[in-house]
Amino acid sequence: MPSDTHHASFSPDPAVILRQPLLQRLAGEAAHTAASVATLSEHYTRAQRRWQPAPKAWSMNGCIEHLVLTDGAYLPRMEEAVRQAPSVAAPSPFQPSWFGRLFQSMLQPTVRFRLRAPASIRPTATLQASPLVLDQFKAQQDRMLKVLYAADAVDLNRVHLVSPLSRFVRLSIGEALWVLIGHQQRHLRQAERVALHPEFPAA
Repeated sequence: MPSDTHHASFSPDPAVILRQPLLQRLAGEAAHTAASVATLSEHYTRAQRRWQPAPKAWSMNGCIEHLVLTDGAYLPRMEEAVRQAPSVAAPSPFQPSWFGRLFQSMLQPTVRFRLRAPASIRPTATLQASPLVLDQFKAQQDRMLKVLYAADAVDLNRVHLVSPLSRFVRLSIGEALWVLIGHQQRHLRQAERVALHPEFPAA
């Protein structure tokens, strides 16, 4: 089946071992998500990835475009927060706040709550038809991994950022990584479920 061309992914220095357990786990999850998204390109045609189960339902591309829009909004703030944070010799264990735990529970891979995405991160018909969606996700996932590795030098609990989607939401850098990488898995699963629809088109 036809596949799109992707650039080489971010490969961390194998000599660099993450110190913080949360980041060790999230690095593996982020790498797995990137590989799974690449698999969509290898296994499905562009027409299949654009297909929507219903007029207002998201296609495979739509699910990934939602991640591109969401992560693209957060990444500049995460990069800046880590860049300005002081390095610490012995970071304290990750301790999410009550709000961080609530936020993560709302967006975790296992769907417990169905939430309507804000308009600014909702895919449009034009975006869902774009052949560049998977490449955009891959480029941003490289940035996400770079932030994750850079964050290993800082205290995950003391470095904060304000959500680009709501000025009332303030997260630590540890919470932001935890929530966003879990959110990626949520919508990757949604994209994979599209192929199980009884009317999903043949290649």
